[in-house]
Amino acid sequence: MGKHKTIDITLVDNSVSSTEKESNAYVCNNTMDKIFLLSCFEATSYYANWEERQTKGTDYAKAQGLFVDNSSKNSMWWLRSPYYSDPTQVYQVNRGRYSNAYVDDTKCGIRPACWVTL
Repeated sequence: MGKHKTIDITLVDNSVSSTEKESNAYVCNNTMDKIFLLSCFEATSYYANWEERQTKGTDYAKAQGLFVDNSSKNSMWWLRSPYYSDPTQVYQVNRGRYSNAYVDDTKCGIRPACWVTL
C-alpha cells in the first residue's frame, strides 16, 4: 500500500523572537498545532522580499468583506504575532509590510500554514 500524505503536528514558536521585537509582554507559550498562522519571523524567513508577501484574496473572502487595495488588487493577511503594546492587536501583512490591527478587524484575510509529509 502506498504512503499517505499527512499534515504534521508542528511545534509552533510563540516566543518574543517570533515577533521580531526585543520585548513583547503579550507572547504566549509555544503550541503544538497542525494548522497555524505564520509569525512575523516566519513571514520574513519564508518570503525573500516584501513583494512576495503580498497576496490576492479569493472571491469568497472578498464577498465576506476582505479589504482589496484599489491599485494593486492585493489584500491584507493576519500573522499570529501579538502587537507589542496592545493585547487587543496582532500584526498583519499590509501592502507587503507589517502593520498592526485589532483582532476583530474583519477586513483582513487568513493564510493558513502547515507542514506536510509526502
